[in-house]
Amino acid sequence: MGRLNRSDVVTVARRALWSLQASVTVAQRVDLYQGRGYRVILPKKARFGIAIDGYGITLSCDPGILATISFLPDVRIQQLRYMFANGAFHVEAEGKRTNLFGLVGSITASKIEYRLHELFSSLLPVDMRSPGYSPTLDPNLLENLSRLVNVLGESASGPLDEGRIAHMNPHQVKDLHLYLHAVLPMDVQAELHGAELELFCAKGTSLFISVQTEGELDEGTIRSMKIGSSPPGIILRSPQDAPSPGMNLDIHELVVQPGGIFSFNYDLGMEDIMSLGGPLRRYLGLENVNFDLVKPKVMVTKVRTALDHALERDAPLQLKQWLLKIDPLLPGVDLTSLFGLKKRVRKPTKTTNRKNRPDRSGKGE
Repeated sequence: MGRLNRSDVVTVARRALWSLQASVTVAQRVDLYQGRGYRVILPKKARFGIAIDGYGITLSCDPGILATISFLPDVRIQQLRYMFANGAFHVEAEGKRTNLFGLVGSITASKIEYRLHELFSSLLPVDMRSPGYSPTLDPNLLENLSRLVNVLGESASGPLDEGRIAHMNPHQVKDLHLYLHAVLPMDVQAELHGAELELFCAKGTSLFISVQTEGELDEGTIRSMKIGSSPPGIILRSPQDAPSPGMNLDIHELVVQPGGIFSFNYDLGMEDIMSLGGPLRRYLGLENVNFDLVKPKVMVTKVRTALDHALERDAPLQLKQWLLKIDPLLPGVDLTSLFGLKKRVRKPTKTTNRKNRPDRSGKGE
């Protein structure tokens, strides 16, 4: 795969990042905001998430943030979309009895929209608050992605001009899930030493990486990591300069379990088996097997068992090295813990770069 230092990771991130999503479960109900006639509530056991793409940031909540204004129908807000172009939040909401009170519900949403913009915009990294921001031009992209994910578990409290933000404690959120979509800006390959095989992804392939943790954010445990792709996909193949016929298998999904245990999901048929050259058969321990005398079903099982063993033995070293290099693209988790080198998820760092931090003297409550 070649060397990939930190500056290379930043460059690749700016070129490759398509979207990054992070979500957590809110264990207890949180009163996000309460003022004169306004109230914004994050329900108990809600799933709250942040997603960033090239055009903006989406805050989402399932079943939805509940917003109320006196004498008007409640509004349940599923998403807030922050557009980099204009530096403002916009609400996507559903009001009660929208057939009769759709207009009133819309008015409620517009009033709440201002309050939520005031609340959440101050939590964004400073660089992302300026209209016209673009991740592809951000020299501090990795740091800003980390700050953005840290919002999910950061303590945040302080009065606004009218009303207050309730204290948000990191212990109120748990089970961080990350989902990264990156489009490879270059060919990537990992040689399996001694196997005369390589894992290969072509330039332009979409990689989908998901990481699931369990527990509180500061003491969570990574449960699994999955890597999938779009066509042409992750290919297990013989090197292109191999002298004899080779293998060309589509790896549908890679799964990494705690302790760095890899498993590979792929289809294997007799056509793939018949394409195995002599060196590859020797590597799999099948050089003395007469394929013509073995039933197809038995042969597929035999070759798959041998190939699984070879992959589990030789692929993890190369894959671990590559995954640890892209670790900065997965803020909030530490992949070394997944590989048994550390026991705990990396603690989020405090965000200290807020612009115009609200006065905490208590005025305006």
